[in-house]
Amino acid sequence: MFFFPETSTPVWFTPKVSIPVTKDKFSLGAGALVGTWIGEEGEGGFGIVYGLTTIGDRSNNITFGMGYGYSQGDFNDKPTLSLSFMIRTGPKGYIVSENYYIGMGDDPITLLSFGGRSMIKKVGLDYGLVVPFYSDMEGFFAIPWLGFTVPFGKVDY
Repeated sequence: MFFFPETSTPVWFTPKVSIPVTKDKFSLGAGALVGTWIGEEGEGGFGIVYGLTTIGDRSNNITFGMGYGYSQGDFNDKPTLSLSFMIRTGPKGYIVSENYYIGMGDDPITLLSFGGRSMIKKVGLDYGLVVPFYSDMEGFFAIPWLGFTVPFGKVDY
């Protein structure tokens, strides 16, 4: 493993629990994104705690969420809102979108994403583009996104 003394690297994990209220129709969830910076001194912790409501089943759904972000030990006084969806396109493929409105003082940030998920055994490979919108934005740009979703426990895809 290489460490670069002049830089810091963010690392995080995202535990989540989901509780089906009505099977394949409605569920509630709660979770957190818990992160820190490797190579940074002081309190570098950041993240969000949130609650979710999902309508639909594992293959086709829409999710609404709300949470409060934190960094360096302080919670934001404005909530973060999310709207996401997933649509099955085939036996091992999905269209996915995760979108966020992050209320931060007078300068909120909106993140819109669109991409896909390919199932490789039980692991999801997520890919797409994220487009940020904020008040001082001088032009349009998109950020590539790549991630893995690794389930714990029983999962039927």
